[in-house]
Amino acid sequence: PYSERPGAAAARLPEQVAPPVVRERARELRELGEAKARAYRATRLGQRADGVVSGRGSGKVELLTEDYVSVYLPSNEWSGRARCEVTVR
Repeated sequence: PYSERPGAAAARLPEQVAPPVVRERARELRELGEAKARAYRATRLGQRADGVVSGRGSGKVELLTEDYVSVYLPSNEWSGRARCEVTVR
């Protein structure tokens, strides 16, 4: 989750957080971030968005919207352009 840096103010604190506690807190933050991302993506379902191709492979194309939502299209539904309008699904 983080690296202790010699000379940093936090490294000089007398009571350091135990590594298992650090890992647990980091896990909780990751889970919270993932839950918030899922909730946000759910609000975008069915909406139109401008997308830029960010990856291709395995019969699909990944487009990234202006608000960083990934949209996957089957390759046969893709227009071939690097930038296109898509429906978030």
